[in-house]
Amino acid sequence: MQTTTTIETLRAEGFVTLSRAARAFHMSPASLSRWCNRGATAPDGVRVHLEHARTPGRVMTSIKAVERFLTAITGTPAVVGVPSRSPSERQRASEEAARQLKAMGI
Repeated sequence: MQTTTTIETLRAEGFVTLSRAARAFHMSPASLSRWCNRGATAPDGVRVHLEHARTPGRVMTSIKAVERFLTAITGTPAVVGVPSRSPSERQRASEEAARQLKAMGI
């Protein structure tokens, strides 16, 4: 059951049809419809539904609601990875390692 809060939130964020939201994320409107009706399982096992509002003849959501849904079902990584280095940083590190190896006679 939808609460007034959900509808107010979607209205404040700007209603869009499922078709328009699907185009924004390069996915099928059927996927968004399925997520409204059946939801999807988050990594912690909780069933999450896409926030939506049903109007006569349409189902509306918001871009922010889709972003929240995708974040919820994707979860956050348990371990934050080491940030990747830029090409110039990699080149400098490679040159430094080569100098050190040359100094050691390798």
